[in-house]
Amino acid sequence: MAAAPTKESPPVSAVIPAGRLAAITLASVAGGVHLVLIAQPASVWWGYGALMAAIAAVEIAVAIAVAVRPSPGVVIAGIVGVTTSIVLYVVSRTSGLPFGPGPARAAQFSDPFHTGHADVGLLVGRAEPVGALDLGCLVAEVALIVLLVTLLPDRRRRPVTNALCAVGVGLWVLRWAGVLA
Repeated sequence: MAAAPTKESPPVSAVIPAGRLAAITLASVAGGVHLVLIAQPASVWWGYGALMAAIAAVEIAVAIAVAVRPSPGVVIAGIVGVTTSIVLYVVSRTSGLPFGPGPARAAQFSDPFHTGHADVGLLVGRAEPVGALDLGCLVAEVALIVLLVTLLPDRRRRPVTNALCAVGVGLWVLRWAGVLA
């Protein structure tokens, strides 16, 4: 049974605004998709599985943080984490991730994730195919960033939006320079 509000403690609203609720839902969906997909990259290399687990943890933490305490700092941290996930996705689907076991280190691995994989030596710099589930997750992450930006106070919204635009311009420049094929 909840305590009655006093003069020292104002009543807490039990209703979460629609924008926050949508952000919580999108962060949960994106984190859940990454949880579901951990096994696939981990079967190629344990580091890729750990990266997927870290992304899932960040996105689930964003959902919890936005639900519990949606302060500007929490929202900005969520934007940074989700944007990092999107940048990693774009790089992995265009030019391939610049890290992994690679051809020089492939023979040194003895963990069970590498046994039976003929393509272990081709992981670094190899673009992955786009799948329906990961594309749906990307759409959820982009929508999540839009919603998180709207949760920011006006004085913080403009610099964050400018930073996001700079990230987008940076990706285009890398593409034009041939770094992202």
